[in-house]
Amino acid sequence: MNDEMLSCDAGAPELLNALSLKMHTQLWLTTGRGFNGVLGGLSGFSNTCPHAGAMLRTVRAACVRDVCAHDSARGVELVRAVQVGGQSQKRKKRKKNAMPFGIS
Repeated sequence: MNDEMLSCDAGAPELLNALSLKMHTQLWLTTGRGFNGVLGGLSGFSNTCPHAGAMLRTVRAACVRDVCAHDSARGVELVRAVQVGGQSQKRKKRKKNAMPFGIS
């Protein structure tokens, strides 16, 4: 499954986004492989779906909780990536809304 196909920008339904996040997380928890998929999925969805519905926000939180409970070091890494992604999204929004110099 391709993460780009399931991004909000691609118009994927919220249920597919939630299932993708949950699948990546469970795969890593059971096999120990694919943490980059979890990391990319959670930080990517926080950037591309800033106004996600309650279901997707709940699944995101559950995935972060599961990762933190399984491996606290990976949990810290994951939370940092999600925070950095959220901050870059805010910067992009401010930059987009900024007026050019000399225009009032």
